[in-house]
Amino acid sequence: MVATNGRVLMRYTPTSKPLPKATYPVKAILPEIFAHRRDNKGFENLALSADGKFAYALLQTPMGAAAEARYAASRVIRMVKLDVSNPLDAKVVGEYLALTSPAAEYSAKQKQEKISWSDADWIAPDKLVVIEHGKGWVKLRLVDFSEATNLLKHPDESSLRFEEAIADLAGLKVQAASAREVFSSRDVPGIDTDKLEGLVILDPVTIALSNDNDFGLGSNTNGEPSRIWLVHLAQPLAPFRGQ
Repeated sequence: MVATNGRVLMRYTPTSKPLPKATYPVKAILPEIFAHRRDNKGFENLALSADGKFAYALLQTPMGAAAEARYAASRVIRMVKLDVSNPLDAKVVGEYLALTSPAAEYSAKQKQEKISWSDADWIAPDKLVVIEHGKGWVKLRLVDFSEATNLLKHPDESSLRFEEAIADLAGLKVQAASAREVFSSRDVPGIDTDKLEGLVILDPVTIALSNDNDFGLGSNTNGEPSRIWLVHLAQPLAPFRGQ
């Protein structure tokens, strides 16, 4: 949590990362397994419920080293749900799984490890709209965690067993979140980038999307400016924030 002047009021970390030398408040409350995220692939998705009580933080990609085949092919994304009624004393109340799209839906050359999720917004209790992107394509997916298994007391929660590509989630007695596509950039020729990483839902049929140009740095930006697109969905999001 950060104040409007940029001062860190509280940082939440995995239980194995208490950061004793930090110069700001830290509470190590997140499940330890989140310390095993891939490098530079942390909580890029964060959504807050309309009443401000719950925050949802989703990893950008599956955990497990992408150099290992059993993890490189994984589609499993983990999400942690926090009770932030008191933002300076948050409580973990849930941990869930969701699945990215199969890489083959993007192209025959698309690697599963390169499918990632960026930004999310809340539309109803335990229901989020999430940006998913791979090479040349961006999707908006409505992800519903309401029937998903809460992993907090599952015997395999602290392992990467779920992330193994051959894992049988049903056999492990785990139900992942359901998801359906609600928007595709392939239907909008004016969107000419696959680095859409910002999302705000304005109303049941209108969503604002923004690109990430990495401050104009790096090999993938080519001086691309920051831009915002307003897109209109073919069907209204339902339910939508109490409607």
